[in-house]
Amino acid sequence: TAIKDHQTNMIAWFLETFPLPDAYKTSNNWNTRSIEKVNFSPLDDEAGEIAEGNKPSKLLIKSDVIAVRTWQDVFIEFLKWIKKSADYDYDSILVNQEKLFGKEHIIIKWKNFKSLIDEHTDSGKRYKTFENNAWDSKSTVLEDDLEFIHINASAKSFMTRIANIMNQFGMSGDYVEIVLK
Repeated sequence: TAIKDHQTNMIAWFLETFPLPDAYKTSNNWNTRSIEKVNFSPLDDEAGEIAEGNKPSKLLIKSDVIAVRTWQDVFIEFLKWIKKSADYDYDSILVNQEKLFGKEHIIIKWKNFKSLIDEHTDSGKRYKTFENNAWDSKSTVLEDDLEFIHINASAKSFMTRIANIMNQFGMSGDYVEIVLK
């Protein structure tokens, strides 16, 4: 699963950098599936399948509209919104990561993250701050409580993560929606 997720991410990042010309987009090498829904909720049964191969443009939470470009942005902006909201206990996400995400260290503070980087240098490239900065960014001030979010995941994984958080907080499907490009 990790290899397939990594492959999906690498292809998506490559195509963001070097878009495929329309002449090369044929039915046997391109996502030609038509999506009837432009808006969908992470709680929809097919959310992961809808997200795969498509690009988000907006994240709608309650009455807020947040511009996004990638599935990483969707996850980071969702977490950022929860963190700022007085209605939800962001710290309960930190405490319940194993239950919510199937593993720990999806969100990790710098004081713990630096030892992870010392053990596995390549891990640093898989995390970003809430400001979308990597740990080695010149604009990032590395304080012990600075949080890093694991962003090396598939669109489907991001949908599952958001859905699990929504379920934990009792959010309805229409509370959080994603608009596709």
